[in-house]
Amino acid sequence: MVISVAVKGFRTVPFLYDGFYGYNAKEVKIYTSTDGNEWKYQGVFFAPVPSSQAPIDIEFYEAVETKYIKIDILESHSSYVGYAEIQLAK
Repeated sequence: MVISVAVKGFRTVPFLYDGFYGYNAKEVKIYTSTDGNEWKYQGVFFAPVPSSQAPIDIEFYEAVETKYIKIDILESHSSYVGYAEIQLAK
């Protein structure tokens, strides 16, 4: 059973392919939901081009009670986009 948790944000780990870290989102919109149907807009985030697999933190202004996070990728640093890992911050 999935329960809601208070989340302060999340961390993404850049995707590495063929020695290049630029296959990551440049601009994303973030949404949260407690039921998977009604989504609350949390804001837009602009990420730099990663130069290593150092994590990139995305923080909310205050903790959000949620079960689901939706990441709407608007723009990428290259023609492909992906994350190696996403970690929630409680």
